[in-house]
Amino acid sequence: MGASTLLDIIGSFIVFGMLLLSGLGMDLNAINDRFAYNTAVNLQLQLVSLTAQIENDFQKIGYDPTSTTLTNPSSSAVRYGNANDFRFAGDMNNDGSIDSVEYLLGPSQNLSNPDICILVRKFWDGSNAANNRVDSIKAGVTQLLFAYYMTNTDSPINPPVNYSSGVGMIRLSLSLQSPDKFTGSTVYQQTDTSLYSVYWKQFEIVSKNMTWR
Repeated sequence: MGASTLLDIIGSFIVFGMLLLSGLGMDLNAINDRFAYNTAVNLQLQLVSLTAQIENDFQKIGYDPTSTTLTNPSSSAVRYGNANDFRFAGDMNNDGSIDSVEYLLGPSQNLSNPDICILVRKFWDGSNAANNRVDSIKAGVTQLLFAYYMTNTDSPINPPVNYSSGVGMIRLSLSLQSPDKFTGSTVYQQTDTSLYSVYWKQFEIVSKNMTWR
């Protein structure tokens, strides 16, 4: 075998190896793109589901079909609130009794993304204590912030707030992030510092039933 033939064979292996590495790189990028897409879809679905539940609960702040319970300052719909915790009252299940619901940011989920925490929802049934429960919602929540106002954003109320604070509007800021890092072809090495995140801020609740009637 001549030297030129040997060089041709070596060159062929080098070219093949370069093409193989290029193909693998494209595969890794495709995998990472799919991972990023699936992450985005999952976060959006979690966000839609979570906001729908919160909206459903908050629509019932101060709801009292009997108009006999939430009628004085000491039984106002707004029971307690600070930056990461809000508790309110209302007839949540239309049984004529006043229930209480509390949302707060709980402990870390201990995932690779250390900012992700458990969202805690507590429910106290006004007619049957056996129905009381605590739900730990694992949806990638990294931030839960409540801001309180008398009537609009020009009249903020510093927390903590309670039944006598005159809260007429609440703004909720909610942030979700993915549990894993990803970028380019390093999806397996996890060397990048970027995280896919969804941030949803403008959720404002205005209800005449927040204050006592």
